Amino acid sequence: MPSTEEAYEAGIRVCLRKKHLTDKDRCRIIESMMD
Repeated sequence: MPSTEEAYEAGIRVCLRKKHLTDKDRCRIIESMMD
């Protein structure tokens, strides 16, 4: 089973691939996931 950190990275990669997000958006995703 993947760790939370690995799940994070995988989720972000999927989001980046699907939406072509910028680094700024990527930071926002990470911040929102941390809440």
